Amino acid sequence: MGSWIKGLGRGLARTMHLKRKAANASEEASAMAWKAQKRLCARYYTFTRASKNTKLTCVAVTRELVGFVWDIVCREMPKLVVS
Repeated sequence: MGSWIKGLGRGLARTMHLKRKAANASEEASAMAWKAQKRLCARYYTFTRASKNTKLTCVAVTRELVGFVWDIVCREMPKLVVS
């Protein structure tokens, strides 16, 4: 989770690691992934600062992550099939 939550106190930054991972992604998928990154980091931070159970916090964030992944796949798969 190191690069995933890097810089929570100072705001999120797109590290070189994240930029390399997103190099082959479409603009739309990259934008949605960054939106997910910001939202999920904020949720994790909020839950942990509120002293919520760490395991439950991770499960909640993971469930929301699955929703973002599902949305990206639903939008990107038709483009891959046509190509």
